Amino acid sequence: MAECAGDIIDSNQMKGCLGVIDIQLPHELKKKAEEELQEKEEWRDRDIAALRDLVSEDTELNSRLDDEFLLRFLRARKFDYDCSFQMVQQYYWTRAQNRHLFDGLRPSAYQRVFERDLQLVLPQRDHNGCRIFIFRPGAWDPSTCSMDDIFCTNVLCLEHVAREQATQVCGVVAIQDFTGFGFHHMRHFTTEHIRRMISILQGSFPLRFKGFHFVFEPKIFYWAFAAVKPFLSKKLADRLFFHGSNLKSLHAHFSRAILPRELGGSAPSYCSADLLQQLLRDEQYFVEHNRHGYGVSAAGVTDAAASSRARFYPGTFCMQTGDD
Repeated sequence: MAECAGDIIDSNQMKGCLGVIDIQLPHELKKKAEEELQEKEEWRDRDIAALRDLVSEDTELNSRLDDEFLLRFLRARKFDYDCSFQMVQQYYWTRAQNRHLFDGLRPSAYQRVFERDLQLVLPQRDHNGCRIFIFRPGAWDPSTCSMDDIFCTNVLCLEHVAREQATQVCGVVAIQDFTGFGFHHMRHFTTEHIRRMISILQGSFPLRFKGFHFVFEPKIFYWAFAAVKPFLSKKLADRLFFHGSNLKSLHAHFSRAILPRELGGSAPSYCSADLLQQLLRDEQYFVEHNRHGYGVSAAGVTDAAASSRARFYPGTFCMQTGDD
């Protein structure tokens, strides 16, 4: 496979859709949204209103009901109302099940973690218009931050890019650089942490996850992956790419011009300073966002059967993933 030549979708045309209030898309992305997501501009208000009505029926849920928030779920589920509604419920149910992590989820609480450059979001997109998220598990020092810290900072990054209109339409790809990863990292990966992250990727987060690329993974990584694999859907498993030390393989998917030097690219080295500043600037957004959700005694949060809640049962996901 030849090296990726660069961006097919013009990033300049995307600048107008990166705001979190204006939900208008440039022409090229309108066409992509219509072809891939069944989104029609003339029907958008009607579709958002229909989802708002469904969400409002769940009287135990104090959900955000603004257009921008609900539109994320419609796009993630190809404008299927029921599936979008189920994802909204699953999104908030996941947060309620992990209340100790989500209640205080704001950038300033994890500034010390971000300053270690473990995560970054590249300024340029891939040739499909996908936002590129990089995580460096091998650079993580378990003695200074916990797996919960890593989970929370990853979620903050996903929440950040999920606000982008272009990312809602095109999706996100992740590159995980395992340089330096060893047993002292792997022993912290518990079943609880694995299930929590998989639940985010497979049904409870309004993003189209288009690919996961692993580079410089050591042999010990595959022991850890063996514990993760049983939890993966076939669709997600088919989107995993293992490159090892073969950077040419990685460059078949990503232009070298947009990759950091550590990945054989010509862009600057890893640095999450810009990402951190963007997150800190939006601190109040996260504070307000955390005020929504299920109450402590909501059915389905304490009761796994959730027999009293209409339409949705925790642990089940709509089979339409919205990113075919």
